[in-house]
Amino acid sequence: MARHQHYVARGYQRGFSEGERIVLIDKHNRTRKEVGIRHAFVSRSHSSFTDRSGRIRDDLDKEWGRIENMAIRDMRRVTEADANLDGEAIEAIKAIAALHFARSESIRDAAPRLEPEIIDQYAKDTESDELLQEMFFRERGRMPMEGELRDLALVGGEILVDSNLSQVGSMQHIYNRSLEIFEPFYVQLIRPMKGQSGFSFCDSPLVNHCRTTKRTGPGDQLAIGDSDLLLMPLGRYICAALTAKQESHVTVTPSLVEWINHLTWESAVRFVAHHPREHPGGVIPNFSEWVSGANSKSV
Repeated sequence: MARHQHYVARGYQRGFSEGERIVLIDKHNRTRKEVGIRHAFVSRSHSSFTDRSGRIRDDLDKEWGRIENMAIRDMRRVTEADANLDGEAIEAIKAIAALHFARSESIRDAAPRLEPEIIDQYAKDTESDELLQEMFFRERGRMPMEGELRDLALVGGEILVDSNLSQVGSMQHIYNRSLEIFEPFYVQLIRPMKGQSGFSFCDSPLVNHCRTTKRTGPGDQLAIGDSDLLLMPLGRYICAALTAKQESHVTVTPSLVEWINHLTWESAVRFVAHHPREHPGGVIPNFSEWVSGANSKSV
């Protein structure tokens, strides 16, 4: 049976919650409401696929859970205890960023455009995929010959898409590739001034932006490698920047926090969220106009 899975981890959402409650903004419907994190940022069988026997396989979702449990634990030492960064915390932040980029709604939204590339890349990767080799063995009683999995993947491209297997394969590939890209990067911590407004997050938590072209995220067809700004809000009062050279940690003014929040808004496909005590004017660009539009839509 298909089940709902969090594509933004509950443990991550807790960094922005009050009593496990957040304010969820729907950009499409122009609504704001307080919800529990258990019911926010979930999608049916987001990281599962249906195999040839009709059985739903959620191996990847279980792996996501394992990564989340380890990485969020190490990340919290920085976000909650205000501790200094160490090697484990840096690797944890990179893993959380890569994971949430791979299964972000911006990646999923771009899937129809990327499907030919996804299928081709997935076909190349199938040869070394132990899970698919095991499935092949169970179904046919032998191990696949060289090139056989790749040929099946190409021939069955539509099946891969319909079963969500192509999406699962794409997420695995994007996660691993993102970790490779992030490996040489440094982590800079950005904190708001004490007592001032905090950060928000969205359905595509890793914000990749190019200040020259003004493009933001996969929705603008911006690749990680073409970005000059990589931001990952980690909690209400802390954000991480992945940088090519080592930068000092900084405390920033409310206007810069608002600018980062507005980039988060641009990064979102549909949903943005913030702590219940945050004023939405620091989260939603042109908030008064947005409210007017929401009111007129409800009339």
